[in-house]
Amino acid sequence: MSEDLIFSSEEEALQHLANITGKSIKVASDMSKHIEKLKALFPGHMIKSTKEFDGKSGGIWTDFAETGISDYYKMGEGKEHDPKLQKYMDENDLIEEWYDAGTLMIYPK
Repeated sequence: MSEDLIFSSEEEALQHLANITGKSIKVASDMSKHIEKLKALFPGHMIKSTKEFDGKSGGIWTDFAETGISDYYKMGEGKEHDPKLQKYMDENDLIEEWYDAGTLMIYPK
């Protein structure tokens, strides 16, 4: 029978989870910071939490594929994203995930 683990804070629990999985743990609130920064970089674009798309938080839902910031059909050429977007994703350990040719999601690595 296993015993429950008790932590003094959420941060301590996340650190423990990161240690046993060997993976970096990101919290959805981290993504809200990226949403605001991306809105500043790309004003007028639809940039929302993935929670509004499919009910699951943890990512960013964008209109970048519909508006030319990203191009699904250039994937693999290294030119699928506007250079500002690619630089931002690289500097912040973010990756893209295409839902379809018109819907681009952004998630932590």
